Amino acid sequence: MMKRYKFFSFTFLLIFMMSFPVFGQIQRDFLIDVEKQNVIINHLSGERAKDYVMRITRFNRIRGGGEGSDYNACVDYVEKELRKFMLDEVVVEKFRSDGFAEYLTWKSPVGWRVRSAKLYMVEPVKRLICDYSRVAVSLMPYSNKGNDEAEVIFVGEGKTERDYFGKDVKGKIVFATGGNGALVHREAVIKRGALGVIVGPSNRRDRYQYPDLVEMNRLSPTGEERNKAKWGFALSYRQTQWLKSFFDKNIKVRAKAIVDAELFDGNMPVISAVIRGKKNPEQEIIIMAHLDHYKPGANDNASGSAGLIEIARTLMYLIKNGFIDRPNRTLRFLWLPEMHGTMAYLNKHKDIGKRALAGINIDMIGEDYGKCISFFSVTHQPFSSPSFIGDVVKHFVEVISNIDLFEQRGKKYLMNYRFTGYSGGSDHVMFSDPTIGVPSIMIGHPDVFHHTSYDTPDKVDPTEMKRSVAVVTLSALAIANADNCSAYDIANLVSY
Repeated sequence: MMKRYKFFSFTFLLIFMMSFPVFGQIQRDFLIDVEKQNVIINHLSGERAKDYVMRITRFNRIRGGGEGSDYNACVDYVEKELRKFMLDEVVVEKFRSDGFAEYLTWKSPVGWRVRSAKLYMVEPVKRLICDYSRVAVSLMPYSNKGNDEAEVIFVGEGKTERDYFGKDVKGKIVFATGGNGALVHREAVIKRGALGVIVGPSNRRDRYQYPDLVEMNRLSPTGEERNKAKWGFALSYRQTQWLKSFFDKNIKVRAKAIVDAELFDGNMPVISAVIRGKKNPEQEIIIMAHLDHYKPGANDNASGSAGLIEIARTLMYLIKNGFIDRPNRTLRFLWLPEMHGTMAYLNKHKDIGKRALAGINIDMIGEDYGKCISFFSVTHQPFSSPSFIGDVVKHFVEVISNIDLFEQRGKKYLMNYRFTGYSGGSDHVMFSDPTIGVPSIMIGHPDVFHHTSYDTPDKVDPTEMKRSVAVVTLSALAIANADNCSAYDIANLVSY
């Protein structure tokens, strides 16, 4: 009984001590020396990060990739940039992606490359409706080649058996509303033999005010469906209403699709770059971003991939020029094909849970608050993956928010940030899973334009980009350099 009483007394005393800051501690000198903190912030550039965004958005970065694909071309660009910085290691690993290969229960996407695609109305009027070279997301990713002219059949939303009742779509082109091109394609093409699909946007109310916005729809055929897969085009709300008006008047419609694309045995490249630690190089902090997505995909996720390049560039420059010391632990930067490529990487590097102390996932950063109706968001790791990483990031968010940090061509908004509990939707999910064991949080911005043709570089704010990369850089360095003294400081953060 006495032993139990002493244990609880010590526990209470420890909690009581941690509830107060260390004597003489200055808030902005917490975890990282103020002078070094200011040097890092001063050298990070939101302008340069936005320039990387614009370069990455030139590629239609659909995961699955493979030789000759835009995704692999983008990987080549990022790898070339990273090698300029003289990092300790830059490696590209490629994982089979053919629709059959499976990684930790996740089936790989098929390889895909596209050269051109156009959709025409032939009757009752002749008109070019979609052109891949103008709006890349108008062609659904994983569309197969085709040169087809046929009658168009309207099937409502086209996602259930009821939508096709009494309608023969075999050898025809199917037109549906309500988004989800993959499901429409599976029902119309794979099951019923249609030549291809034309799909209008989902019914998201927050997008009604953008009638020319085109939503991204993937066909996502499995390996077994690959030989049956055809093509798909996505329409804006205005185009959808125009096309539907002919069916409302019982006017027969014919269309022609010319698609120069192919599905093949592809690969998913993962880029890994390293700044090696000087004291404990075997221990790592992971900073990740998914490189894949549609063109332009500025916020989702050219922004995160660009931010990661800027962080690696700045840290290596500061280390080589003596502004800061090499971190005690290794910093590993990963550019991933979202989720599918992450599972392939984790399947190969099964020891990562033993090496990595924490992960920071950068997904959709630097958004213009006004244009995107957005805010800076930190998503914490799940309770099943306990860590101090979220508290450290929260601290540096508050530090950055109290600094007058604006880029010359950036917006002058005050920092608008929120902290939320765990949620999924990106690569931190895989790393945080207890079977992997790397507690990971996500930094991002919600966005009305994500997965659409309106996700363009003008929505990226250099000021917010600088704030975002500053939070990530300082958080990663604080953990990489943590020692016995900073353990008390981190415990202080966790106790609040």
